[in-house]
Amino acid sequence: MITRSILELFLMFITWYDECKKYLVLTSFIFILPFHNIIAQEKPKLVVLPFSNVDQDKTIEYLGLSISDAITTDLQKKFVFELIDNIEIEQYSIDNFFYVKEYYTKTSSIKLGLELKQDIIISGFYKVKNEIITININIYSIKDKKVVTSFSKKGKINNSIFGTLAKIAEYTSQKVKTILPSKEDWEKKGFSFASNKVFFDKPSLIVYGGAMIYHGGFNEFFEPQLPSLGIGFQIRMPVLSKRFFSRVDIELFRHLLDPKAGVPLNRISETTDVQNIKLSFELFYQFWDVKRFTFLTGIGGASVIKSSTISGTSNANALYAVPGVTWKLTSQYTMTSKSTIVLEYSGLAEIERTIFNFNQGLHLGIMVSF
Repeated sequence: MITRSILELFLMFITWYDECKKYLVLTSFIFILPFHNIIAQEKPKLVVLPFSNVDQDKTIEYLGLSISDAITTDLQKKFVFELIDNIEIEQYSIDNFFYVKEYYTKTSSIKLGLELKQDIIISGFYKVKNEIITININIYSIKDKKVVTSFSKKGKINNSIFGTLAKIAEYTSQKVKTILPSKEDWEKKGFSFASNKVFFDKPSLIVYGGAMIYHGGFNEFFEPQLPSLGIGFQIRMPVLSKRFFSRVDIELFRHLLDPKAGVPLNRISETTDVQNIKLSFELFYQFWDVKRFTFLTGIGGASVIKSSTISGTSNANALYAVPGVTWKLTSQYTMTSKSTIVLEYSGLAEIERTIFNFNQGLHLGIMVSF
């Protein structure tokens, strides 16, 4: 009887859906249509690369970034586009052996654009002679793999250098009118100014091992056993900043009752073996990077699951969990775009029966990015 009733209800639903689906489709279309532009339209992605100093004159090296910054600032005032972080460009260039002095070449510009998934690349070079700077600018369409336009401008490099850069930036903005949407046109069409940034990217897996030291609270009575082993999963969070990361870790470590502790615990048992599983979540901030080295600091929370085995004069087993606070200082050395060596100092403050136990560790590991 129940089976028959269910079957009848199912058949009724199929019949109702068949009759109503055309109305459902029409209703959905009417509801979504006003929001279509906001949902569907993505901002073009653009990179202004540091300009190359072809004369290799160290006294004017600073102009490479000054030119690209002036162009970027002027473009941001007038047009709508997604701008990639310079840190990401620099890191990718280091990992894949791109050199600033070669950025202006068509091969390097288009290859960087393809690898970084950009739509438009602006690059170029400059040289100075008799206090006159000559700047060559190339604008590339990455989709078409070709130069949209190329031009050269000159100006004085004396006290009026910033005025010269402002004029060059304004001229560049005029040249990109045909390939970048202006803010006015974008707004008239009802498109959103919200960023295209995804919530997370750069997923990575970390495997590490190392040693720990104990102090404070109940930890005074125990000896850590080597090694401690862990595995972590890390993602970058560009929705906040390309310097923010979040990470989840599972770490295993073990300690024994210290026979030299000379505390009442020794009179309870001869041996206490505690297996620990630490589950933690941390937020990291990348505060410094130089060439292939990156430094981060992180803080978060943890839960430590403890399995205690007591043997000797009395035998017992206990399984319980204690909360904790974690902090880390991490240094990373990038070997390739996919693999990184990680050296990390970590701290853990467990809260057990209103008493704080402190652990500190030093770990070495490898991180693989996907």
